[in-house]
Amino acid sequence: GGAQGGVAKKRGVSPLMVGAGLLILVLMGWLGWSWWQSSRWQQFFERLREEPGLVITQTDRRDGVWRVAGLRDALATDPNALLQDARLDPKAVRFDWEPYLSLRPAFVQRRALARLDPPSGVQLKLDGQTLQAEGSAPRAWQQRLQREALTVPGVTALNTAKLVVAEDQAWAALAERIQAQALQTMEGSSSLLPGQDAVLAQLADDLRRMGDLAHGQGLRAQVQVIGRADARGSAAVGLRLSAARAEAAVQALRALAAQPHV
Repeated sequence: GGAQGGVAKKRGVSPLMVGAGLLILVLMGWLGWSWWQSSRWQQFFERLREEPGLVITQTDRRDGVWRVAGLRDALATDPNALLQDARLDPKAVRFDWEPYLSLRPAFVQRRALARLDPPSGVQLKLDGQTLQAEGSAPRAWQQRLQREALTVPGVTALNTAKLVVAEDQAWAALAERIQAQALQTMEGSSSLLPGQDAVLAQLADDLRRMGDLAHGQGLRAQVQVIGRADARGSAAVGLRLSAARAEAAVQALRALAAQPHV
């Protein structure tokens, strides 16, 4: 008998299997993308939790939108700026913040600087809950500091041991410079020696400054000019010459200073 030969039929891939494979690939891709997106949001939430001045109390997702609730200090970094840095969709999240005051030292110090507005010669530093003021400041600002420092949240004490009154400092410097000057007169006369224009001009300027400084504090400056006599002649003559020399110096200074407050 002859050999019987069979023809093998090739089996094709079922369209159903192709569709199922594609569906699985799409599903895996979607799951991977969802996991990646969720991971990015969780990293963002963690950053918010670490940010000074922000307290996260709740995070959840409803209808495809994340909701973040918590407390926010006005001095804290804007969460929307952090969202932009993270390159996340701002439409995919809603923030619900309640205002509060953080007692972090950096925030307390910034709040103190904003409220007290210290002049350029003053430094404000926070040591624990004590506000340290150092430098030189006008008396009016120092009075304001005493009134308002403890109204700053987080400040419970004020230390001004290293704070000086600017007016007192300026007054002391002017007084020392004025007292160090001396005008020379001719021998046996009350006439001033020539060549002292620079000394007179400096004295007149210092007297103007002293008068303005006193007037600004509601005061009137008084400067005593003392004349010295030559070591000759009688005591009476010496007294008259001393008085005449002092008066000559006063008239010369008044002519230059023209200062009504001295």
